[in-house]
Amino acid sequence: MDRLTSESTLKKFDYTNPDAYLPLGVVHDFLQSVKKEQDVNNLATTFYSHFEISELGEYGDFLTECPDLLTVLLDGIKYGYLFQTNSTMNLEISGATSRFTNIHHEAESEGRRIAERIEFVMILNAFRMVLGEDWIPLKIEIPSSTSEWLGEMLPLENINIQSGSSFFAMVFNTNLLSHKNKFKTAIKLPPADNSLDNISDYINLLIRSTQDGSVPSLNDFSTYFDVSERTIIRKLQSEGIRFSSLLERYKFNKSLELLSYHQISINEISQILGYSNAPNFIRAFKKWTNCSPNAYRSDSIKKSSL
Repeated sequence: MDRLTSESTLKKFDYTNPDAYLPLGVVHDFLQSVKKEQDVNNLATTFYSHFEISELGEYGDFLTECPDLLTVLLDGIKYGYLFQTNSTMNLEISGATSRFTNIHHEAESEGRRIAERIEFVMILNAFRMVLGEDWIPLKIEIPSSTSEWLGEMLPLENINIQSGSSFFAMVFNTNLLSHKNKFKTAIKLPPADNSLDNISDYINLLIRSTQDGSVPSLNDFSTYFDVSERTIIRKLQSEGIRFSSLLERYKFNKSLELLSYHQISINEISQILGYSNAPNFIRAFKKWTNCSPNAYRSDSIKKSSL
């Protein structure tokens, strides 16, 4: 590998620095050289076997400490440019099933195909980091016409694979978005000195620590931190997030968890989440998932019985 590096344009860059930027053409040329030199049919399998999310520098460390799958995916989308600048990830929620897509934007090439597959297995690793090593998606959409290269990572006979797609996509049950991250180890405590660094982490922690039916407001956090609401808003803006988004993410995640308990009524769930009435909760849930809570619950029951 050192010889291959020394013979490629990659040698001109500090590729050992996780904060460094490497031109896509340089990376693609290097990947092609490795594949040819090592006579490896599929580099993605090698990456899947030997690399973990936690090895992606600070970006990887950040994702490993996200509390649940929804946060891993949304924060992965938000900060994905730190890992890859040439692709766009997206989460599409449609009732009881969701779809996570990854689209590369540069021209078609052998280097791009290798990079696409590597990025796909890193995304698969992110899902399995949260859900467990044996988790498999409901369906996978792949750009290539063959899916054999996936066989070393997934039981192909148990997965619906759609080949010939324009980009990679993974379809899974929406209720998994509330699944707790099995990899998470760090516990971040609220600040004692009002420094409010990474205030979104503290707000998320406090929201998850409240009793059902006691969702805190911005005014509550102003009291907890002994600062003005304006200061909290400004601090969150510096992190690129709004208070309403943090609250909405929590309520969506919690609603998925509560809807799995069939004995809890929609009205009770709306009260637990702090809505003034059930119709307000139903409208919010439709915005999140494109279906009503009852339709989501009914569809989830059907899918779990298959």
